[in-house]
Order: sequence, then C-alpha cells, then structure tokens
Amino acid sequence: SATEPSLAVGVARRNGEAVLILPLFVQRIAGARCLKWLGDPVGQYGDLIIADVPDRLRLISAVFDAVVSEPRADAVFLQRVRDDADIASFLAKLGAAEQDRNEAPYIDLTAFSSFDAYDNATFTRRKQRERKRLRRRLEELGPVRLESDLKADAARAAASEAIVLKRRWLAEKSLASKALTDDRSLNFMAEIAADPSSGVDTRVNVLKSGETTAGAQIGFAYKGTLSMHVIVYDTRFQKAGVGVLHLADMIERAFDEGLEQIDLLAPTADYKRTWATGALGVADHCYGVNRRGRLFVSFYLKRIRPLLKAIAPMVPLSLRKHVRGVAASAGF
Repeated sequence: SATEPSLAVGVARRNGEAVLILPLFVQRIAGARCLKWLGDPVGQYGDLIIADVPDRLRLISAVFDAVVSEPRADAVFLQRVRDDADIASFLAKLGAAEQDRNEAPYIDLTAFSSFDAYDNATFTRRKQRERKRLRRRLEELGPVRLESDLKADAARAAASEAIVLKRRWLAEKSLASKALTDDRSLNFMAEIAADPSSGVDTRVNVLKSGETTAGAQIGFAYKGTLSMHVIVYDTRFQKAGVGVLHLADMIERAFDEGLEQIDLLAPTADYKRTWATGALGVADHCYGVNRRGRLFVSFYLKRIRPLLKAIAPMVPLSLRKHVRGVAASAGF
C-alpha cells in the first residue's frame, strides 16, 4: 500500500568489514516519504552503530546522504535521540530541528557501596518507614512475592500482561501512547522475552499479591546498564504503594547483581526523578530534504502533530481505537 514501510539501511565497509550501520526505514506520513529509525515504535532510543574511526563525521555524512537519496526521501524524522548518541553531533551540524526535548532519568549504582547506602542517601528515614508501612499494607491484601528470572512461556505471558496492564493504566489516566497501543510492541516484547536464543538479556518480573499481578516490569540489560522499558502497576493496588515497592525491589536486585546503572528512560516523570541520581537529554530531530520535506516539517511535525498529541487525551476512550485506525490509514 501507499503507507507500507520499506527498509533504508546504510552500511559503510572498510577492508570488507562494516564500520558504520545506519538503520532506518521509509514510511509515508501525511504524503511525505519520511525516514525513521528502524525499530519504531518499539525502540526507546535511536542511534547508528559506528566503529572507532578518525573521520566519524565525514563517514556519517556520506552514509546519510546515500540513505536519503536512494529511496528519494522527503524528510528525516529521528525520534528519541540521546544527547550522547553517536549521531547527535552530526544532526546538530546538519541543522536538524529539535522537537519534544525531554530527559531520561538514571540511577548511577556505582556511586554507592550498596542498596542501603543508596537508600540512605536518597530518602529520609521517614520515607523509608513509609515504604515499610506500605509493604505491610500490601501484605494484608494477600501474600506478596516477586517473580523474576522468568523464562520461556512464563516470560512471554508476563511480558504480554505487562503491556496490557500498561495500556489499562494509560487509559485510566487519560493518557495515550502510540507505541504501547501498537500490537507490534506487545508481540515483540512477548517473543523477545521468551526466546533464549535472541542474544538479548530481557528481564521480566512481576510483583504478585496473592495470585494477582500487582506490578510488572520489562527491562533490558546490556553492558552493565538495565534499561527499564515498562514499569507499571495495577491501579487497584495504588493505595498500597505497589509501584514504589516494586521499584525498590528492582533497584535492590540490580545492586545484588553488580549492575552499574539503571536507565529509567524518557519521558521524565516525578516518580523517576525521586529515585534518579541524574538525567540525560533526549529529543526528536527533524530535517526537510526537499521542498515537500520542508513543508512536512514546518506544518505537520511542528504544528499539526503537537496539536494531535495535545487533543488525544481528550478523545473519549471508546473512540480512540477508531480514530487511531483512521489516522493510520491516512498515513498519520
């Protein structure tokens, strides 16, 4: 169809070995052929992969030009680019416009000798006692247990439940998430969690109250960093502070495993800042390649899209699925 995406992956090789990979795909949006990160809408960050070469910017520029010209792209819309991403300096030099600047809070575990040291430095005694009271309240509702290191079918079921629970949480808060409402996200999370041969260290854990899932988390561990893709709790357990308790359990476990950092990901939120030791900037970057692309950036990305995002929470829940379907069929 006219809106069917197609791959646009650029690779630079030297002496037969890949030294740069720029993973993009082309999607027609509002009539424009737009380059986006491969992995959208599941991926939380976007970046290229590049070896330690002396002419980084020149190499990135050459591959970028080739990837843009081959599919005759009108615009580039690269979302969720961290300030420390390898492509960030190139996008600044290119003159790409920034949108939706936000922050990704993180916890530097190496700054503390243990979870207790982190806890004492981050929270007052009063807050710690409050957590103990919340745990007792939760235990009054039923036996509490943390199920972690889930594998195979158990991991698949838990990951699916986490996404469904997050969708319900968003709906109850009158919030919207294009990524989480897309069934590709649910299917990806379920299959990657269950597949031991994927090479991806997927961490799925649930906090149970009796036989009910009170909280669920999906994270990915890589090079000492645990990136928390999904953190959610069942709002029926909100007064028992299940979100706080589950997060504390996850952080304590990360210390026990010798991890170095927990990335809470963008967008920032009050509860993330409460636990974080720092934050890194994240932004979307857009660039018009030709006249059509510049119009797409100026009118759709900078005006219409922010308006759609602003009014999305106001649409009645019963109509949101229908509206999303109409928008998708139109290429939005």
